[in-house]
Amino acid sequence: MKRKFLRVSTMLVLSGLLAFSFVATSCGDDDEEDPVEIVNVPKITNAEVKDGAIIVTGENLPEVETAKVGDLELNVKKEGNTITGTPKDGAELPTGEQTVSIKFKGIDAPLTTKVTIPEATPTIPEATPTAEIVKVKVTFDTDGGSEVAEIEVEKGKAVSVEAPTKEGYTFKGWATEKGGEVKADITVDADTTLYAVWEQSGNNDVAVAELALDLSTIWSQFCDVTNNADGSVTLKMSKGEEDWQKGEFGFAIPTDMQGGNYKKIVVKYKDATAQDGIGCVFHFDSESVGWANGEAANSTKLAFEAGSDVKTLTITPDAPADKLGTVRIFDYALDNTITIVSVTAVIGE
Repeated sequence: MKRKFLRVSTMLVLSGLLAFSFVATSCGDDDEEDPVEIVNVPKITNAEVKDGAIIVTGENLPEVETAKVGDLELNVKKEGNTITGTPKDGAELPTGEQTVSIKFKGIDAPLTTKVTIPEATPTIPEATPTAEIVKVKVTFDTDGGSEVAEIEVEKGKAVSVEAPTKEGYTFKGWATEKGGEVKADITVDADTTLYAVWEQSGNNDVAVAELALDLSTIWSQFCDVTNNADGSVTLKMSKGEEDWQKGEFGFAIPTDMQGGNYKKIVVKYKDATAQDGIGCVFHFDSESVGWANGEAANSTKLAFEAGSDVKTLTITPDAPADKLGTVRIFDYALDNTITIVSVTAVIGE
């Protein structure tokens, strides 16, 4: 009976210990706190400089209130977790290591990070190779007008020169071929000759053509004639048997050139003996200067000046000038001399 009691008692003690151990364990678990897991924490993971802007990337970044680098405020653009900041008012970013500070909405303290901003490298433009300048020669055919000197023009450039002049004509421009049409802004790529284009003037008092007479055909009587090596002709007046037979000479216009409405006869002379009151008459419809040929116009008086230099005497014929044939000069005193350099018959309209 005693042994049975002991076995029951032992079992009760063991059961109590187990029960106490369970209670103690349960009480110990209730006193220990579970750890709190914080999620969606904003953080900056990188900052760099690109094309004059601060680029900041991170995680869980909320909307931005303000941002600055150093003391410089930034204009901010946010796309997802990327923030781009550029200086306000066109300012330049500071250089060297700088602190980027960003104030986010809902977060009291700004988040900061470091960034190194390099100094700007000046842009040096690439040197443009200098093209070789090629020049070409341009000559001018003025067709009887004033001379225009040869020039050099850069290849492909327009030609520009002072316009020539021509008595009785108006200059219209240049053509690239003789008898061609006027072209504006002519450019040249090779050596070129340009040709003047003229328009006849409408002024009847202006000559539009000239005819140089052959001095070897000068008519003379009562004077000695010397043909000089330079083409001029020297006349020395002698005397005939009668008092009226004084020195006479004249010029004939060829028949095929008559009917040209001659406005004047221009005589260039030198080494003359001065004398005025010399007679001059015009004959029409004739190549012969003598008295008996053709109808003579009214007589006019001429004057020659002394001197070795070349002088000009202009003789204006009477109407009808369109039928002018010859010019006759007479009454030059005995032993007087004159050298005729040229004789030109000038035609008007």
